[in-house]
Amino acid sequence: MINNQERTSYLKEIKTSPFTVKMAKDVGLSFYDLQVLVDLNRLEKTGRGIYSKVRKASKEDDNQEFKTSLIQIGEPSCICLLSALYLYGITDEIPNQTWVYVPYEKTSRLATIKTIRKRHFDWCTGIEYFKGLRITSIERTLIDCLVDKKHFTQLDAIKYTKNALGENLTNIKKLLTMAKKLNVDHKVKMILTMLQENYV
Repeated sequence: MINNQERTSYLKEIKTSPFTVKMAKDVGLSFYDLQVLVDLNRLEKTGRGIYSKVRKASKEDDNQEFKTSLIQIGEPSCICLLSALYLYGITDEIPNQTWVYVPYEKTSRLATIKTIRKRHFDWCTGIEYFKGLRITSIERTLIDCLVDKKHFTQLDAIKYTKNALGENLTNIKKLLTMAKKLNVDHKVKMILTMLQENYV
């Protein structure tokens, strides 16, 4: 049986947080070891089979819930729509669930996750890493909002786009380029052309 010093040493080998039990076992930590580290206040259990390293509070911890959601839902997945808008500071509305794109065949009963199921989804275009999270880029997020009539009104989608343009987070040219890559430029061209008069 390993001692606490060895447990702490093994824990340092896990470079991500939160992490799964399997990731812990891969570096030599058993379930018992994880429980000991929880008792020592080195770890906290943040979900079923999910642990996070305990550290001093910082702004980076604000997205801990989002990281946990991605680990729980598995790959492929990414933060999207309202959660992405919030993380980028485009809206002050705090989502009561983490909005996540997933393949159509994937479902989740977790109350903390809102799955947006997609058929034939492009997992390459406009997907990037931001604060350690897989997330739709600002441009893809805004274009997705503009064409998503199920979750957003046109007025709200335009408001988010104006907010991003006003804060110089993106520009019309980048938005049009993303729309073309996603083959939805015919759906948003008129709106973006109208906005271009005010945001050059």
